[in-house]
Amino acid sequence: MKQFLTLLLLFCALAGLACKSRRTPPPPPPTILFGIVADPYRVEMREVEPGQTLGHILDGYGIFPRQVYRLEQAADSAPGFKKKKIGT
Repeated sequence: MKQFLTLLLLFCALAGLACKSRRTPPPPPPTILFGIVADPYRVEMREVEPGQTLGHILDGYGIFPRQVYRLEQAADSAPGFKKKKIGT
């Protein structure tokens, strides 16, 4: 009976060590930019040049003026979006 308990304790100890060594490290924390989780997106960080407008910036990415207008209209109705000055 003592041998059985000794073997059982030894088995449990070894099994516990084996389980600890197989643990995967936790995933890294998500990247948050401007309050948005940015991991699922391709993010480019650039500075706005003097005289550059939202239309100029988005045109460089193939977004047409009609789409820029719709984005501006949607942004105007979004809560918490600050008013922008056209042309700056």
